[in-house]
Amino acid sequence: MDISFKRNIGSIDRAVRVILGIILLYIAIFQPLTISSGWMYAAGIVGIFMMIEGSAGY
Repeated sequence: MDISFKRNIGSIDRAVRVILGIILLYIAIFQPLTISSGWMYAAGIVGIFMMIEGSAGY
C-alpha cells in the first residue's frame, strides 16, 4: 500500500502563511499586556500551525 501526498499549496500561499505565522507568533510573544491570555495562546498556536503548513506545503 503506497500513500503519497500531493502538494496543494502554491508558492504565494506558502509565503503568506509563513509571514502571517511569524506575525502571530510575534504578537503572542511580545504583546502579552495588550491582549488577553486566551487570545495570546490562540495567536501562538495558530501562528505555529501556519508556519508548519507554509514550510511543509501540504
